[in-house]
Amino acid sequence: HPIYRVAVKDTTGAGDCFNAVFITCLSKNWTVEKAAKYASAAAAITIQFVGPREGLPTCDEVELFIKNHGGSI
Repeated sequence: HPIYRVAVKDTTGAGDCFNAVFITCLSKNWTVEKAAKYASAAAAITIQFVGPREGLPTCDEVELFIKNHGGSI
């Protein structure tokens, strides 16, 4: 899928966020593609904030972000 275009403020923690969300999704038996899409959205939200924890999104925030960027889960 296309990348999410966002205003980057800080990439600290983006990889950790992606990995944690990706592994969590896989543990729920999601497909790799669906898990990667969801984790990418979570990381895209995270990098819009300064610091590794300030932008950690909730599930509702990730789903709304994906919807607002023309996608679906």
